[in-house]
This record gives sequence, C-alpha cells and structure tokens, in this order.
Amino acid sequence: MIKKNDVSRRQFLSRTALTLPVAAAAIPAAMEITSPMKANAASYPSIQQSIPNRTLPNRVNIPTWVEPVTGLDLTEKLDCSQAIQDAITRAVTNHGGGTVLIPRQHTGGTYSNDGSSTNRCIYKIDPMRVLFDNSDPSDPKYCAIEIKNNYIRLECEPGVTLESMTINRGNPIHPTRRAYMLYVHEVQGIEIVNGSYVGERQTHILSGSPTDKNHTDEWCHGLQILGVNNITVRGAHFSSFTGDGICVGNINGTGSTNVYLCDVLCTDNRRQGLSLTQGDGIYVYDSEFSYTYGTLPMNGIDIEPEGSSTVQNVTIDNCIIKGNEGNGIECNTHDDNVSISNVDITNCMFSYNFFDGFYAHRYKGTISGGSVFGCAFYQNGNFGLSIVQGVTGYTIGAPHVDGIYTNSFANNGTSSNTIVYPNTTLARHSGYWAGVDDMNADSGAQSANIWQNNYFFSS
Repeated sequence: MIKKNDVSRRQFLSRTALTLPVAAAAIPAAMEITSPMKANAASYPSIQQSIPNRTLPNRVNIPTWVEPVTGLDLTEKLDCSQAIQDAITRAVTNHGGGTVLIPRQHTGGTYSNDGSSTNRCIYKIDPMRVLFDNSDPSDPKYCAIEIKNNYIRLECEPGVTLESMTINRGNPIHPTRRAYMLYVHEVQGIEIVNGSYVGERQTHILSGSPTDKNHTDEWCHGLQILGVNNITVRGAHFSSFTGDGICVGNINGTGSTNVYLCDVLCTDNRRQGLSLTQGDGIYVYDSEFSYTYGTLPMNGIDIEPEGSSTVQNVTIDNCIIKGNEGNGIECNTHDDNVSISNVDITNCMFSYNFFDGFYAHRYKGTISGGSVFGCAFYQNGNFGLSIVQGVTGYTIGAPHVDGIYTNSFANNGTSSNTIVYPNTTLARHSGYWAGVDDMNADSGAQSANIWQNNYFFSS
C-alpha cells in the first residue's frame, strides 16, 4: 500500500480540487489511521488517478500561427535569448501574434561517469541581454526575453530547460540589482506554457557590497508580470532565482488583472516563490510554492502591495505551500495607502514552513475580507494560522461541524516543541481556540473575524 509520504505532488493535487470543488486537505499523520474525519478525496491511496481538467480561460485572440524558434545554440554555452526574441518579433510582425514554440533538441550534455549522452535539452539564457531601462544609472534594469506585444503564447516542448547565465559576470559597466529571465509588461492575451526556467542563485555576483542592504539583488526574478491583462501561466517551473520565481505588479499606474497561474512549481528561489504587489483577479490553482530561502521575507507566497496599490480578489486553491524559511503565505500592508481585500484560500496544504503557515498582519493600510477553508496546517515552526494587527472580515473554517470547509491543524509550533507523529486524536472546536500553537489571533482579530468549525489533531 502506498503511504501518504510516497504520494507524489501530482497525485495529491489530482485527488483534491480537481475532483471536488472544495475538499478538505488532510493531515499526513492521519492518512493511514482509521478516523471518521479523514478527507477521503485527499487520502485514499487506492483512488484512481484523475486527469487534471481545471477550466482555464481560452485565450481566443492568440492567432493560430505557430512560429518555431530557430538558431538555438546546442552547446549549452552561448546565449539563446536572442533567438527566442527574434521568433517573438516574427510572430508579431507577420501574424499579429501566435504561438512561439521552443523545440526540444539534444544539447550535447554527457554523464560524468561514462561520458554517455544525457539526451537533455538546456538552452542558456542571459538575463542581462537587454538594458531596457537606464533612466536611473544607479538602478539599471535588464531582461533576457521581453513580451511587449499582445496575443503571444510562449510554449516549450516537453523536456526543455531554460537556464540562466550568471548575472553581473565579467565586470559589466552597469552592474544590476534587477534582471529578469522573462519580462511581460503592458500587454494582454498572453500565455506562458510548459518549460523549466532555472535561475543562477548559486553563481550570482552581487551588484555591490554583501553588507549593503540596497544590493541584495532580490529583484532578479524568473518571470516579471507588470500591467498585464489576461495572462495564463501553466505547466511551468521556476526555480533557483536570486529574487522571486514569479512577481506580479503594476507599471506606470497600470495594474495586472485576470492573472491565472495553474500547475506552476516555484521552488528553491531566494526571496519569494510568488509575489503579488498589485492586482485584481488573481487565480492560483494546483501549484506548489516551496523551499524559499536566502533573503527576506522568504515566503512561499507574499501578498504585499507597494506604494498606493491594491491586491484584491485573489483565489488560491489546491496548492502545496511547504518548507519555506519565512511564512507559507503572508498578507502584509506596510504603507498608508495600500490595501488587500478578498483573498480566498481553499484546500491547500501548509507544512514545514519555518514561521507561520498563513500570516495576515497590517502595519498601515487595510486588510479586509477573505476566507480560509478546507486547508491543512501541519508542522509549521510557529503557528499554523495567525491573524493579527487590525485584519478584519476573514472567515476561518466550516459553518457546520464536519463540513467540507473545515480546516485541519496538527503539531504546529515545532520550532519550540517536539515534532510528533502520528497525530490521531481529533478535537472538534467551534470558534477561536486560544492557547494552542495551531491558531493565533490578538483580541482585535478574534472579534473582527469569523472563527467557525475546525479540526485539531494531536498525538
């Protein structure tokens, strides 16, 4: 019999929200224990694997033309971003857009033990290929591949890896804190499909002194989305970037709207897995945000509007958020004129994050309206869920005992307590439950939010 710890990420995802609208994520410790409360859709190892059938917007305005990328270097030594950019230009110029297809080709790698072919496909990408903004010479901005025209689908054939070349190598005239592998801005009708996008955090050369907090280079992202309407990113991996895997925000006062991220993996990035700094209508489905570490805040997902921005109408459903050195998901307002509203988090697994699984707090601005339903909070270092400092209007848990909207908590606070496994004793609780490491709220947040029915497992 397959144990829970042997079940793959795709198996977990396909057995939950892809088959039920909202199914309570299960605590791993209870998976093989007889319990009347275990979430069958998330835990039965004998369940037949499901085909993912998440309904996503059909970007009908993208022309049917397919433009293959040609002239790619196969030595894994030379920059391939110009070839990809040229294909985008041809598609836009000749057909008003279309699918730009990056083919899978053998790039010549060999196994070190016997020299035989690996049959791998790695294209090198130079994030400093284009200096697109030098208006402030102290903060030059670069990118490798730029999408600045409507109706483009950038698609990789299966098995394609785009791997970043080292930023600030070779003593550049303008060393940078900001360089993006993909930069999409001020356009509409875009898709990014498939591909493994790999950063250069292990070889990165800082733009200034390591002790200078202004030169952490934490803005060297994998995918930067600014001022974009109607964009879908699906089936793509973003890993090992010096900044964020993906960052969504605004440019020149224009925000991003109708942003869909589905079956995305953001892992081993240095600052965040995903940053949401401005947006309206952001949907994150069936994805993983994990093992972020290196420079603060180090969250799986960071929802933190900048300047006078708003992040609103966000849905995060059926995602795994684990192993991050900060929080799993953090909502944070630190300026007077910013706001976060209507963030709904359903059917997600929060585990092994160093601080909180979910953390909502305001220093300034407002955080109001949202829900946390059907999630599992398991062995996070501090609290499973923490809502403090003037956050209002959240609903946590199910309106009825044993409802499918119930959250499950087990063995949080592991930074100061023993890790316990398994956790098979169930306590049902309605309302805020003080005195446990699973849940935290100050007095204001206890009265300003709705605390419904939740499950608490212990050994």
